[in-house]
Amino acid sequence: MRKSTTLTMLVLLAILVSCNKSNDPVRPLPEIKFSSTPLNLKVGEIGNISLTGGDGEKYAISPKTSEFIEASIKENKLTVKALKEGSESLSISSGDKTAKITINVGIPITDIILTPSEVSIKEGEKATVELSGGDNKTYTIEPEKTDFATAAVSGKTLTITGVKAGTSNFTIKSGGKEKTIPVTVTASVVVQPKLAIEYIASGNLKADKKSFTTDHKGSDYFTWEVAKTLKNVTIDNKKYHLPTAEEWTGIFPRKSDVVNFNKQVTHKDILESITVHGQNKTYSADYSSNGKNITYALRFKKTGSFNSEKFPAASDNKMQCAYKYQFIRSGKNINKLEITVRFIGDKDIALDDISKEEYWSKNNEKDVKCTFDYAGVKEETFIGSTIDYSQMRYWTSTETKEGQYNRVLRVSFFDSTVVVESGSVGAYMNFSIRLFADE
Repeated sequence: MRKSTTLTMLVLLAILVSCNKSNDPVRPLPEIKFSSTPLNLKVGEIGNISLTGGDGEKYAISPKTSEFIEASIKENKLTVKALKEGSESLSISSGDKTAKITINVGIPITDIILTPSEVSIKEGEKATVELSGGDNKTYTIEPEKTDFATAAVSGKTLTITGVKAGTSNFTIKSGGKEKTIPVTVTASVVVQPKLAIEYIASGNLKADKKSFTTDHKGSDYFTWEVAKTLKNVTIDNKKYHLPTAEEWTGIFPRKSDVVNFNKQVTHKDILESITVHGQNKTYSADYSSNGKNITYALRFKKTGSFNSEKFPAASDNKMQCAYKYQFIRSGKNINKLEITVRFIGDKDIALDDISKEEYWSKNNEKDVKCTFDYAGVKEETFIGSTIDYSQMRYWTSTETKEGQYNRVLRVSFFDSTVVVESGSVGAYMNFSIRLFADE
């Protein structure tokens, strides 16, 4: 009887326990949590994040791939590989729970690389440098210019322009990184053309027409009838000719008073028709006289105007020169005019710059000088001949007609000025001759 009672009690207890279990409420799943959020990566990096919550066993991810990332989940670990700069939102689900995590992908910051790593250029030249590294996106340059070069960045290209000879350092910055590039600028090699003054013979023509004088004492004088025949002269195997007025204008101006030895005067933008070695052009010129026997000039400058169609406007400064005209008063019969010419070319220079003796005392190794002795003017009349040493004149080969008179352009020297001018032709007039070389 006791055994039966015990068995019955055990059965009733089992039924009671079973009933209690079926009446317990269902417990909710915990929220999904990440060990860190958001996840920040650089392109190429792989990141891992631990997951908790949900059912704690099975996790799903969406999307698994995009243009920015690749993602996968194993057990409770989220693994993300960064593919491209950008941002992606991932949804993680487990059981009835879902959570989102943002993945930010940035550009990796690396050392800046310059290709090439240094630059050597000439004045006026440009060089490009390819940029990489840093944030590989935005680059800045410091400084943007120095006395010797300028620098500019466009995208991933750095452009360096040489200004004048010297060295500079430029610093490129990006993403907190920086790199310095050394720049060396060397002087441009300019091929100096043969200058107008270099065609002049070494001295005045002697009466034998076979040699030149060395000073005014040996100078001879010629009438126009003789001078105009000197179209082809050979001396010491070198060919010469009587120059035209336009050839002489490459040495002296056509406009009166612009070369003045007695007073201070400035003339600018003087148009000059000039012939050099058969090439005809119109150039602009500036003159400045100091009133102390010297006139400075910038000649053979480019211009937008011209005197005639035969002399088109010079479009560049490839022949630009600085001139210094100095009248040397040495006493009776030996006054001199000394011309010094310095080639400038395309260099930027002003008349004020060359109107100082300091300019002419330096860097003068290539200056060209030519001296004209005041050999005088000879006049022959029925009462005899005289020589006026206070002045000097040279014949040109250019004839002109003014009204009913035949005239010849000539170069006239006085103690106050020198000019290419027109003068009447008289059988009694005898001038000196300075030939110009053909080549």
